[in-house]
Amino acid sequence: MPYIGRNEGVGFSGSTKDRFSGDNSTTGFTLSRSAPTANDLQIFVDNVRQEPTIAYSVSGATLTFTEAPPTGTNNVYVVHTSEIAASVLPPQDLGTTDYIFGDDISLQSDSAVINFGTDSDVTLTHNHNTGLDLNLAMTATTFEPDGDTAAGDNAAIGYTSAEGLILTGQGSTNDVTIKNDADADVISIPTGTTNVAVVGDLTVDTSTLKVDSSNNRVGMGTASPSRQVMISRTIADGSGELGIVSSDSSTTGALGNIHFGNSTDSSLASIRATADGATDSAKLEFNTEKTGAAIETAMKIDSVGRVTKPLQPAFGVTSSGNQLNMTTDSLVTIVCDSERFDVGSHFASNTFTAPVTGKYFLSMLFNLRTLDSAADYYLGRLSTSNKSYDCHIDADFGQDNSFFNLNMGICADMDANDTALLQFYQAGGSAQTDINAGEVFFSGYLVA
Repeated sequence: MPYIGRNEGVGFSGSTKDRFSGDNSTTGFTLSRSAPTANDLQIFVDNVRQEPTIAYSVSGATLTFTEAPPTGTNNVYVVHTSEIAASVLPPQDLGTTDYIFGDDISLQSDSAVINFGTDSDVTLTHNHNTGLDLNLAMTATTFEPDGDTAAGDNAAIGYTSAEGLILTGQGSTNDVTIKNDADADVISIPTGTTNVAVVGDLTVDTSTLKVDSSNNRVGMGTASPSRQVMISRTIADGSGELGIVSSDSSTTGALGNIHFGNSTDSSLASIRATADGATDSAKLEFNTEKTGAAIETAMKIDSVGRVTKPLQPAFGVTSSGNQLNMTTDSLVTIVCDSERFDVGSHFASNTFTAPVTGKYFLSMLFNLRTLDSAADYYLGRLSTSNKSYDCHIDADFGQDNSFFNLNMGICADMDANDTALLQFYQAGGSAQTDINAGEVFFSGYLVA
């Protein structure tokens, strides 16, 4: 509708001051912005206000004086007082006043930038169809995303009600890296994997789990492991516990294994537990491997505590032929050429050879036939490299005895490669005494 007075403002307006230096000859000056009329300017020369349209005129941004201002430094100043904006756009510099917008603000450039600071040291840049790029750090009391991340995100923080906080990234070495204030890696997820790499020590609840990266040690129940793996308890008995539990509930199923090995073979020795015929009983097997052979069971402990050692050196031999009319007054080796068992193959040519240094239980028995009562004595000898063990009889029974046996059992100290064999000696008398086939018994085994 028609109204009296100036037109209603439709844009931005504000005051601006320009200053000029007179030289007593120049009459035209360029303003910092256009002025609608001369009355929209307040002009002072040497602090004396000039009369609009009489002392000066204006055309756009050109100010023209009727007379040249006198010589002086910044002795001419102009105040723009226009109340009607020349356009609907705000001025480039809005000053230090806070402004409140009650509706949307649209920056319609695909690379629009919002600058912060007097030197624009912080910028927020629109990245077309991607997002906003902040050139420096952002500080907030809390930051709460409300959407999921996606594969291909370079670095994203997300949230879903099921997964909670989500960190997603992708890099040439790691997808996610957590660093400390020294910019050193602490936790990382290698690119394209579900692995987690922890640099430095790892502590769970003080001493529940401790990984000592400096000494390559792991402690459970201790914050200072002194062994490569150390388990400690603080309860009264003070003993650590290691539990191995199997989901196999069969009566013969495996319950667990502990393996010992090296970089060449990961299982050179092992301890194996299996059910012993019932779901509430178990037995242990101790397994070892010798050069060039497969791993074997060296010792078994069954559910009632019985111990067997399938590889323990042991032998039992007898004779397959007769030794007749044995020589008198000299040692005769008793022939033992028929093996009943020889664990480890340490018996040959009537002789047992100790495979390792230790204590060996050795026993002998051989039957003598047609003894000569005229002999001074008979001797049975168990001869070892370290010592000979003898048993004697006087055969003067008042007649030639048809049958008698010599026997003994001893625990002998033997070094590795020491030997043991049986010998016979008859002092005096006639060479008429015999040992028949199968009437020699020589046996032994490693005790300790």
